[in-house]
Amino acid sequence: MTPEDDRIPLSLEGIKVALEQSQSPQARRKHLASLGQRVAEYERQYELRSVCLREALDAGNLAETADIVKWLHDYDTLNCLEHRGKAR
Repeated sequence: MTPEDDRIPLSLEGIKVALEQSQSPQARRKHLASLGQRVAEYERQYELRSVCLREALDAGNLAETADIVKWLHDYDTLNCLEHRGKAR
């Protein structure tokens, strides 16, 4: 069902498989690692720490491009997943 490169096809069946697989702790760790790698790459590319991203946007020091929005989304998602259940 899945292609040789382990990507899940974008279809109803593929989405079901992805949701089932996402329930495992191994899948969660893999997803967190992937997000962490992408966030680190953005930080290297833009020479800016993610914790400073919103401030740079608000101050107008960084343009809100599609790439920046993806970075912000990845960072927020990573932050949320890493801290889920730890604080309220």
